[in-house]
Amino acid sequence: MQLSTNYENLSLGELAEKLDADFYRSIGRQCLQAAEQGAHESKAVIGLIGELMQAKQELLVGYLKELAEKSSTGHDCSTCSGGCDMGHAARIMEIRESHVIITDHIAGIDINEIPEVLLPITMALTRLIDVEANVLIPQIWNAQRKINVAG
Repeated sequence: MQLSTNYENLSLGELAEKLDADFYRSIGRQCLQAAEQGAHESKAVIGLIGELMQAKQELLVGYLKELAEKSSTGHDCSTCSGGCDMGHAARIMEIRESHVIITDHIAGIDINEIPEVLLPITMALTRLIDVEANVLIPQIWNAQRKINVAG
């Protein structure tokens, strides 16, 4: 059973909260702890991952909550004069780009030489990619279709 099944029955708003708590904030804290523990050879990777989680937390969680609200209230983007531009088109691309960045960094770490402090971070990142790819992106697509996002 995939981890993503634990997230499938959540609403988009609930999913945003759970991703933030289970992954974005958690991985960010783990990165801070790893840096404090002196994983010097991995500080660049740890720093980049921490920044990526912070960006997801700041940009993506807010978007997901707003998208969930618009979807639940029957908003229709096709009738907007552009005043509600939420950058709909870029969001899924941003998520996919973050997956490439994460995967590249994980692939660049020799599992036989991985600092012990990075192991839980790499495992959490792998789970995050699974949930975002298999649950989050389809939910975003559905919510965007529901509010008639163009493009």
